[in-house]
Amino acid sequence: MIEVEVCEVPHGSSEYIEALALRDAALRVPLGLSIKDDDLSDEVNQRHFAMRQVGSPALIGCLSAVPYEGAVKLRQMAIADGFRRQGLGSLLVTRVEALLKGEERIIVHAREYALGFYTQLGYHTVGDRFVEVGIPHFRMEKEL
Repeated sequence: MIEVEVCEVPHGSSEYIEALALRDAALRVPLGLSIKDDDLSDEVNQRHFAMRQVGSPALIGCLSAVPYEGAVKLRQMAIADGFRRQGLGSLLVTRVEALLKGEERIIVHAREYALGFYTQLGYHTVGDRFVEVGIPHFRMEKEL
């Protein structure tokens, strides 16, 4: 696995803008959508995290965290093309969990195809399947 660093990035920063582009490419464009059509106004109240390969300025992963139902919800996780299926998504989630000190529970709305990914990280399904951004999701939770 390549050596990476994960850090929190400020809303509105150049790193945040780079993360928006990655989220668009990885999460919206494959669905025929654009992140430009999303309401991003609440993202100022969220925490944003970026992953870079050590020694490289290019962002290769990102996710955001938002207070949600007395817990924190991880959302909009993306890994850049060419870096997927190398364990970097798991590493990103694990490192962000460590940065969320003081939180007791984490929630994700996992795309149906990602259930195994989150299960391996200790998350469990809560409730029934639902549709979000036009595709099936499941709510998953993890106690820290």
